[in-house]
Amino acid sequence: MAGRNKHTWTIEEDAKLIETLLELHVSGKYGGADNGFKRGYLKAVQQLLDVSLPNSGLKAEPHIKSRMKTWKNHFNIVQDMVYGTNTNEFGWDTDKCCVTVDA
Repeated sequence: MAGRNKHTWTIEEDAKLIETLLELHVSGKYGGADNGFKRGYLKAVQQLLDVSLPNSGLKAEPHIKSRMKTWKNHFNIVQDMVYGTNTNEFGWDTDKCCVTVDA
């Protein structure tokens, strides 16, 4: 059944995922790969989230892997808006951490 593992992420879950990724990065155990993390990092993230969010039911696949893919896609869109070709009207506000546009 397609979509049965669909998960709507909460703000708290996103924040915990970011904290967990930062923790793994600082530990150095899963760092150094092309995408920033070595093989097996998703399972490590799941284990850490099981502790910080014990009732979330988040799994490495499909939930965490899918969220990472979504974030990567969003990052690429913003990156292209701000730094891509023909994007003179877009900029980045470092104080508010958001895209700006000249109207």
